[in-house]
Amino acid sequence: MSQDWNDFQDILQRVSKHAREYSEMDRIIKENSSMQSELAEKTAELSEKDKRISFIETQMLNTFEARYKKWDIETADLKRQAEREKNQAERKVQSMEAKLVSLQDNVHSLDSRLAQATEDADFARRECDINKHRLQEWDNYLSQLKDMDLNDL
Repeated sequence: MSQDWNDFQDILQRVSKHAREYSEMDRIIKENSSMQSELAEKTAELSEKDKRISFIETQMLNTFEARYKKWDIETADLKRQAEREKNQAERKVQSMEAKLVSLQDNVHSLDSRLAQATEDADFARRECDINKHRLQEWDNYLSQLKDMDLNDL
């Protein structure tokens, strides 16, 4: 019987050991289950954060693309406006150059007319001086004639 008792005690010890192991396994399974549930929560939080980040990135990208398109349109508008203004300025310069050529022609014409008028005025002055001189001579002659008695002649 002592052998039976020893076998019984040995079996009880094994059962007790297995019960502790099963208890430990149950505790580990519960901890694992708890960790699994925490992991699932954290995964869900991360997934939600990823979704929010993705949404924000998409929003930012869309905003950037909209701004870029707006800037691109504004740049194109400014380039067209600058080209129009450049063309207008070139036309004005050409018009002003044509006016300048016309005015230069007028100046040359007026200059030649002024030169001719100056020549004519100089000629008239010389003629006037000559005529004044002749008139003076005649006046002197007439004065001398007045002084003379007509009967003496």
